[in-house]
Amino acid sequence: MLQADPAMEPLMAAFRRFRANAMGGAMNLEFFVRNNLTIAQMRAMFAIAQEGRLSGRQLARALHISPAAVVPLCDRLERDGYVSRVPDTVDRRITWFELSESGTKTLEEISWVSPSRMMGALARLEMTDREALIRILESLANTLEEPEERPAIQRAPVRAAAR
Repeated sequence: MLQADPAMEPLMAAFRRFRANAMGGAMNLEFFVRNNLTIAQMRAMFAIAQEGRLSGRQLARALHISPAAVVPLCDRLERDGYVSRVPDTVDRRITWFELSESGTKTLEEISWVSPSRMMGALARLEMTDREALIRILESLANTLEEPEERPAIQRAPVRAAAR
């Protein structure tokens, strides 16, 4: 097994961000059934993985949901062993959500390439290539994070109720 190399962390962080955005539609139903996950839960896990840890408010913003909706979502993720709640050491009002080992392994399962194999391949790149790849992956992630422009929904006019 490869030792963690701090110099590789920016590259791996860029790759994880790219993967989190690029894998959105690539998972199949069998994966969700086998792991007892919903799409909303998977999105939450990706968001937490992307940042390392998130507060409930940060997670709500990342998922574009209300903070109240985060609680049942993460209750189930915690119950099933995918995330852990970690109290903040400075501010007792804040609880952080972090991926558990099981949550990390579940996200790795849907990777195109295993992390250890990817780390080995990235380690063989020249430093200039690693830097270029970081720039490219960041650019791709920025593009994937931009909201898609969708045509406005055409609604039929509402008719007044007959009296």
